[in-house]
Amino acid sequence: MARFDKRQTRRQRQTSRDTRQGIEGFGYITGGVDTRDVENLMNRLISFDKKEGKKAVRHACRMALEIIDAESVDNALNLKLTSRQAKKGWRQTLKTRTAFTYKMRRVKAKSFWFYSAINYKKPILRISHLVEKGFKHVAGSFVPGNWYRKQAFRAKKAKAIKVLELNLLYGIDLIRRGKKVPNISQWRKGAPRG
Repeated sequence: MARFDKRQTRRQRQTSRDTRQGIEGFGYITGGVDTRDVENLMNRLISFDKKEGKKAVRHACRMALEIIDAESVDNALNLKLTSRQAKKGWRQTLKTRTAFTYKMRRVKAKSFWFYSAINYKKPILRISHLVEKGFKHVAGSFVPGNWYRKQAFRAKKAKAIKVLELNLLYGIDLIRRGKKVPNISQWRKGAPRG
């Protein structure tokens, strides 16, 4: 059992717990898993057909991220929030498909990463980071965070990697048969969900 220094703040203790469990970073939910097989599948998919391969990788990553986002919504629905936050309809909006955005960020010419985030274009969802991390109230008291996204990532990261791997294999199968990679809504109809 780990012993904590009483002089550490709650956030410092949380950060050290996360580091021990392999979750790194500050502000972003990241983590380490063995992804060598998935990286080989991605490289193989892109080597078949560069344009269609990248599209298939994008769809496969989105399917994997949707697993974590669905768990985030489930965790958010179980939170005990104040009636003021609940009246605003934050939870109901979080259940919609457009509550999350999926983006690709290019790091280098051949390196890129995908992520999902709360869609802050919807005004009601702009409190999501406060519910996640907590905040200091105007009155001076600290409202603790609920960490619903971080818990979802911890709970579903293995399943998300499995779904990513199955969807990459699905993309390889499509390209090897000479078919074009469909848009995301058509992809969902035939893609494996793990």
